[in-house]
Amino acid sequence: MARYVVNIMQLERKLARDISMLAAIRERLQSLAEQMPAFTTDTGTDDEVSPTLAAKLAELYGMTLSTLTPRIMVSGEQGYLANPTISDKVRAALLAGTRSAYLWRQLGGQRWQLLLGRNAIAREAMRILDQVNSDDTAEADADHGEPRGE
Repeated sequence: MARYVVNIMQLERKLARDISMLAAIRERLQSLAEQMPAFTTDTGTDDEVSPTLAAKLAELYGMTLSTLTPRIMVSGEQGYLANPTISDKVRAALLAGTRSAYLWRQLGGQRWQLLLGRNAIAREAMRILDQVNSDDTAEADADHGEPRGE
């Protein structure tokens, strides 16, 4: 995991120096944000990523960040990685990771802070996730409560 983080941080530094690529990514992400209703899934959960959205994000990664070095080599079970849906999700995650690294730097974050403080960051992320999940559970319970007087 640490190897991926270091590679993503290096990739982010290259991206930060390429103004035209930054502009292209920003423009394409804004376009995708406008199309979000078309990417909703029928599963009823927010956890499922639309295969079409993942494919669009993977395409964006392929046209932009994958052209920079260091190229991030993902290791794993070849049978899974050969699946286009899974490889699209991996590329979308790499795009998200690089964008997160870019935002981290904008807020004054540095590589050593991320690497040395990863346990504290992971604990905080888990706390936030638990809070979001408990809020979702409370909303779901409220939706199944007494009928509203409409």
